Amino acid sequence: MAVNISTGTGKEAADRYRESISTGTALTGTELAELFDKSPTSGWGRQIIRAVHEADGTAVPKRRTGTAKRTVPASTGTAVVSVPVPEKPQVTSPEVREAAERVKEISKEPNDRLSTAEPVPVPPSTAEPVPTKQTVSAWIYTWLTFVAGITLSIAANVEHSFVTAAGEPPAGVVIASAVWPILLYLTTEVLARVQWPRRWYYLLIRWGGVGTVALVSGIVSYRHMSSLLATYGEDYWISTLGPIAVDGAMVVAAAALLVMGRKN
Repeated sequence: MAVNISTGTGKEAADRYRESISTGTALTGTELAELFDKSPTSGWGRQIIRAVHEADGTAVPKRRTGTAKRTVPASTGTAVVSVPVPEKPQVTSPEVREAAERVKEISKEPNDRLSTAEPVPVPPSTAEPVPTKQTVSAWIYTWLTFVAGITLSIAANVEHSFVTAAGEPPAGVVIASAVWPILLYLTTEVLARVQWPRRWYYLLIRWGGVGTVALVSGIVSYRHMSSLLATYGEDYWISTLGPIAVDGAMVVAAAALLVMGRKN
C-alpha cells in the first residue's frame, strides 16, 4: 500500500526525512515511524523513505544494520547518534609507565614547595585602635568640660569689656568681646573636621589662613581673660596661666567630641 507524501502526516514525515538527509544523518524507517507515533514494525517509515526517493529520483538506501542506537528529539528532528566509546587501552610498557610517574612527580613538586614554605612574618601594627563605643560617663564629662570652657571664656571676655570701660560699654563692644572665644572654637572645628587635600596650597590655606584666625582669636581671648584676672588683683602666675586652662579646656573637649563621634 503506497503512502501519500504530498499532504498531511505523510508530507510532514517526508519533509523531516529530507531534512535529516541534508544534515548527513538520514533517518531510518523505524526512527521515522517512532517520531510520528507509528508502529516501528508496520513498515510505514520505510514506505515514506521509498516514496521520497522515488519522488526525488534518487536511489533508496539499504537498511542500516548494527547495534548503535540514535535518539531523535521531537522538537528539532535532528538525529543524535549515541555510539559506545571504546575504553582507552592500558599502557603496558614499563618505560612509558615510568615516564608517566615521573611527570606526575614533577607536577607535584611546586605545590610541595609552596606548602612547606615558611610564611612571611607580618609586622604588627603600631597604631592603637580607637574605641568605636564610648561610655555614657565619657560623653557626659566631655560635654560638661566643653560647655564649661566656652561659657567661662565668653563670660570672661564680656566681663573684660565692662571692667575696662569708663561706664557701661556699648552693645557692640560687648558682642565683639564675645566673638573671640567663639571664633577660636569654630576655627578649631574647621581645622579638625574638614578633610583637606594633601596639596601645598591647601596646606597653606589650612594652616596659614584658618590656623592664623584660630591663633589670633586665642591670643585676643587670652589677653582679655589675663587682663581681667590682673584687674581683680590675681598674682602673675594666675593671670598668666589661668586663661590657658579655660580656652584649653574648651579646645581639648571639642577635639575629644570629634574623636568620640567618629565610627572608624
